[in-house]
Amino acid sequence: MCAWFVPLGAAFLYTAVLALAPAIRTDDSVTLQGPYVARFQRDHVKFDSVQQVLIAYRNSSDRVEPAVVWAKADHGRVGVINPLKDFPKADRIDIWDVAAGPQSVVIAGVVQAGERRLHRPPRHVVLTYGLAGVLRAVWVVNPFHHHKIAVDQSGNVYCLGHRIDAVRAPNVVIKYSPNGVVEREFFSSDLLPGGADAVELDGRIGDNQFWLDGERLMAYMAKLQELFQFDLEGKLQRRVPLQEALTQLARDHGGERAQILTLATEAQSASLLTQVHIRSAPIPSALVRLPLDGGRPSSVEPADGGELGTLDVPLLGRSGDSTLFLNRYTATILRR
Repeated sequence: MCAWFVPLGAAFLYTAVLALAPAIRTDDSVTLQGPYVARFQRDHVKFDSVQQVLIAYRNSSDRVEPAVVWAKADHGRVGVINPLKDFPKADRIDIWDVAAGPQSVVIAGVVQAGERRLHRPPRHVVLTYGLAGVLRAVWVVNPFHHHKIAVDQSGNVYCLGHRIDAVRAPNVVIKYSPNGVVEREFFSSDLLPGGADAVELDGRIGDNQFWLDGERLMAYMAKLQELFQFDLEGKLQRRVPLQEALTQLARDHGGERAQILTLATEAQSASLLTQVHIRSAPIPSALVRLPLDGGRPSSVEPADGGELGTLDVPLLGRSGDSTLFLNRYTATILRR
């Protein structure tokens, strides 16, 4: 499961109403602890459902402040990682995505050391850190630029991206072994209008989503508004068009377009619990259930009347039979 959020204080704070869901179980909530808790309140955050780890991250030019902060969902203790200190000649690291591995955090990033001034491509890297913040591995992956990553229970790393040279990429996903060996490439760019360019987004149509759900690799492509499901060997199992459902959702809420921010698989993969932003709608933030059989989408409101599914209490993902949210006001992981 992956998540994409913008900083605290963004405009809309409402949840659309239709179906009732169980109230928050406050006895199961976990308050994050440590000196960098505020990072979960304002930075990008991603919940890795495989390892049950919440990660906050930012681009950084600072060798003192950590660019990555992580916390286990069951106890809330916080650890930190500062990648820039491991690259003494670099002046900046741009972090495109993060994931949790077995006792590790994996980063897809771009390390810059003046290359852009020289009109040279910077180093595109996959970095693996132990939970104590010690660098374990550096994979330089040029000419590939990995936008999204996921890590399975065995430590295999799956990367969604494109090439930065003039060569056409036949596939947009690369699977690496835990040691960084390319095992296979899959997800043919022929499945995407515009080919691998569908990986690159301008922010106006939402973000691609890329996560592991058990033995399945899920990819939601925002330009297509379509969900792709693969097994871990790269075989396409199914593809689900969501454009019609999202168009209907926007129309039902009096808006122009429904933009997916976060997805979580529910009920034996029969539906998706989705946090969406609906452009020009009177209430633009909604928590929505999208059936994967083409059924009508329905909005969800918590029985306690809270702000679940808004930018300040965003959807994180699934944990067993529970759905997790992050209360950014209090830096607390909530269970529903």
